[in-house]
Amino acid sequence: MAGGVVTTSNPNYTALELSHQLKDSGAKVIVTLASLLSLVQEAIRLCKSPSVSDGRIVVIDQDGGDGPAGRMTTLSFNRVLSKRPYNRLMITNEHEAGNTLAYICYSSGTTGLPKGVMLTHRNIVANIAQNIRFEVDDRHITAVVDRVPRPKSLGLLPFFHIFGLTVIIHLGLAKGQTIVVMSKFDFESLLRIIERYSVTFAHLVPPVFLALANSPLTKKYNLSSLHFLLSGAAPLGEQLQSRVSKLLGIPVTQGYGLTETSPVITRMPMPDVIFGSIGKLVPNIEAKVLDPETGQELGVGQEGEICCRGPNVMKGYFKNKKATDECVDKDGFFHTGDIGYINKDGYWFITDRKKELIKYKGFQIAPAELEALLVSNPDVADSAVIPSYDSGRHSEVPKAYLVLKPHLALSTPEARNAKAQEIVAWLNSRVANHKRLRGGAEIIDAIPKSASGKILRRFLRDREKAKRKAGSTSSKL
Repeated sequence: MAGGVVTTSNPNYTALELSHQLKDSGAKVIVTLASLLSLVQEAIRLCKSPSVSDGRIVVIDQDGGDGPAGRMTTLSFNRVLSKRPYNRLMITNEHEAGNTLAYICYSSGTTGLPKGVMLTHRNIVANIAQNIRFEVDDRHITAVVDRVPRPKSLGLLPFFHIFGLTVIIHLGLAKGQTIVVMSKFDFESLLRIIERYSVTFAHLVPPVFLALANSPLTKKYNLSSLHFLLSGAAPLGEQLQSRVSKLLGIPVTQGYGLTETSPVITRMPMPDVIFGSIGKLVPNIEAKVLDPETGQELGVGQEGEICCRGPNVMKGYFKNKKATDECVDKDGFFHTGDIGYINKDGYWFITDRKKELIKYKGFQIAPAELEALLVSNPDVADSAVIPSYDSGRHSEVPKAYLVLKPHLALSTPEARNAKAQEIVAWLNSRVANHKRLRGGAEIIDAIPKSASGKILRRFLRDREKAKRKAGSTSSKL
């Protein structure tokens, strides 16, 4: 309303990770908590950007303590609140709606380091409208609304993530729902909150479904208020989806989307859920499947890259026209980097990923970011990071392949394994929790690369799949 653009950030970032986002976005005001103030101040010092360094820090949970911190000024939230008039942002036409930014959310896109995704007011409002229309047409949801006049949703997913931002906050408020907010995840607390507040439905991620299926705590609590569960942010296995649905006696559905699409592209209609499918397109979305090599449009049942076009597709990547042009074609179709197909009944399925990024419990991890850190280690000559599937976590985890510098003569497997674990611990201390090398590291003689120097990750992924199939394990932490 004040005309500002918001860039959301992970509170678990290190100061170095946060400094990249601050510098790239050119943020002038930072809203945070007292517990994160020192980290924010360090991030500002690291980014060395005048627009950020001269800015102000607003501390939400601080009553007093205003004052300068070097060139920075900290203000309590109460000091920011004012009855003084200001020029409110007014959007009066389609052009303004489609070009006025609401958010710059950071995503790894289809490749490379995190990039700022420019989401306009039209993008966000359009996706809310698309979801509302989808739910009006859904027989199960309309029946739930008829029985439960004031539905309650669970606010578990982080609000800096596009899923939590649009689907929980904006969509929930637009529909007048009560949102029961959890400050952090604890499985038994989740069960207790669902029972205590009679939560009607919840948006969750696959690891939480795994806990629901396997934990004896699930049967200790009354979860009968739940009418359906929706999974997003990462693929949910067909068997796990079926198990939780049967255990709770309610539909468990999947949706699909990306930061670049604000985010929802597909949702599963209820009550006739097809396990393993991400559902059907929400209204006002066009989608097609292209051959990843030739770009030729494919037909029903043929696997290829999923591309979509609609009012919820981003304006582009912030200050990065090259990256925008690489994933949004001349016809306005966004190339998702995900491989899948559509069946004869209009249901979509994801089968693989063309893009490089790794998804750990719904969080995006850019291999290039971890690789750049790894080669800064004095013992590492080269590195490559790929996804490795962890069945215990029901999620991808990052795994590193390392080439050591010549001065390290490690002749035994034990010595190489010890060095790999040492480097893993070194990297884990420098990144946010979700970016840690939970797949461990493996030392090899050379990273496979093309003639142009691009890492041939498919060879490493094939190697990892072969090892997993053979039942062998690498050094893991």
